[in-house]
Amino acid sequence: GLLGVGGAFLLFNGLTASTLGAGFTQVVFAFKVTPDSVVQGVGLALIIGVLGGLAPGLRAARAPLLAVNAA
Repeated sequence: GLLGVGGAFLLFNGLTASTLGAGFTQVVFAFKVTPDSVVQGVGLALIIGVLGGLAPGLRAARAPLLAVNAA
């Protein structure tokens, strides 16, 4: 999570991008890494990590210790 925040800050903070749509309309926008987006990103990473590790963790907790040592 925090490694991704640092990478996003270094790569995208202050970057300006533009698109050219149909009819030659142009949309210009700037990327800014704000404290709010950092909190949301780290929070989402924590939720995904917990949900992703829940099933394997429960399965490992229910396995007998002898079966774990034999593997």
